Amino acid sequence: MIEEKKRRGKVSRMVRRFSFRIVLLGIIVLALGTGLVWTKNQILAGQVRVVTAQEGSLEVPLETEALIANTETVVTAGSTGKVEKLALEGERIRKGGVVCRVSSQTSGLKFDLNAPISGAVSYNVDGLEGILTPKNVTEWDLAKFKELKPSPPPGELVQGGQGVFKLVDNLLPTYLIFQVPKKGLVISAGDKVNLGIGEQRLSAKAVKISKLGPEDGVVVALPSFLTQALGKRTIKISWLDKSPDKGIWVPTASLQERQGSKGVFVLKDGVVTWQTVEILAQFQDKTCLKGLANGAAVIITPAYVKEGQVLNTKY
Repeated sequence: MIEEKKRRGKVSRMVRRFSFRIVLLGIIVLALGTGLVWTKNQILAGQVRVVTAQEGSLEVPLETEALIANTETVVTAGSTGKVEKLALEGERIRKGGVVCRVSSQTSGLKFDLNAPISGAVSYNVDGLEGILTPKNVTEWDLAKFKELKPSPPPGELVQGGQGVFKLVDNLLPTYLIFQVPKKGLVISAGDKVNLGIGEQRLSAKAVKISKLGPEDGVVVALPSFLTQALGKRTIKISWLDKSPDKGIWVPTASLQERQGSKGVFVLKDGVVTWQTVEILAQFQDKTCLKGLANGAAVIITPAYVKEGQVLNTKY
């Protein structure tokens, strides 16, 4: 009898220990599962990128080519000979300074050519110096400038009376002539226009509107001399067109398409929500749209989320 009680007690203790271990194992498994979910959500939250939608205009650059007009003075050779350049291209020389030397082919004598005025040196003399001037482009019909053909610059051997170099007044603003790059774009003399030239963004003033081919042409005065225009007759520019006037712009990477409609994922109170939008304008990595509230939290990594997902992420 005593032995039976001992045996039953031993079995009972074993059952309790086993049950405790089962419960403990369940707690551990649950904790591990919760931890894995938490870890997964943390990793996911780290991959998700969110930006704040902003109200404003999207500038779309319209590429075109412009003619360049600067104030230039040409210096000619007195006789045929070989040119020795003493000043560098683009170097500013004071009035009276020596720019280059010509060795005469007939006499063998060397003649220094001096700067009649102060200015930046350019050896790219093309015969248009007296035509493409700020004064002419603001007074003449712009159609006169459309078919201009520059002459090749002089080489080492120049003829008597031929232009050897020119001095460009780099203290005066550069003028540009170009065809309005968008049909129906309305612009008037006196308007401010934004231009992109290389990495520069410049605010120019429209000083004249006139026909230049099938569309209107415009003459703009830059705020100062354009260094890249030295010795050139044309330059590629971007007209920075603000279109539309008002909207919400977001990174293009945030856009998705569902059932033929464009939209974005936004975070509302920590929940991923799909928002349909209408695209107004788009250029490369930016899109201007409507249908989205200013300040909305827009997900720019939509591949990592799905609608209805609860997401704790800082942005």
